[in-house]
Amino acid sequence: MAYSLKQAADATGRTKPSILRAIQTGKISAKKNEMGEWEIDPAELHRVYPPVRLSVTRTVTPNAEETVELLLLRQELTAQTERLAALQEERERERRQLTERISRLGERWERQFQMKYRHQWCVSSDIFDCGVTNCALLTCFLTDAELIP
Repeated sequence: MAYSLKQAADATGRTKPSILRAIQTGKISAKKNEMGEWEIDPAELHRVYPPVRLSVTRTVTPNAEETVELLLLRQELTAQTERLAALQEERERERRQLTERISRLGERWERQFQMKYRHQWCVSSDIFDCGVTNCALLTCFLTDAELIP
């Protein structure tokens, strides 16, 4: 089916006057119909001017079921996001508590270690100045074994 002048202009992204000039100068061959309008063969037109890609916009009207499902999914996402934030806060709180507990246990261990072994085995007031290695002292403390001097 042949293009009219307007259709040819739309198909190539050109103006009607530029298509008409191309016809008049012989770049594009075309003929007039019985009503005096130009008829342009598409193959002839696109030999000179490449076709323009028409951007097709799809207008979709969502149905009620999809809209409800989308709203439910958004609510679920919001709830999951809030739950994740709460779990992260709880994890951070537990980490702080465990860190504090480890510190307290370390201090308690140090006090008990010093009380148990400093007076028995070390002459100086500093437990690390005695002749027993730290690993041996720690092993004895943790296993409730006695050090042999």
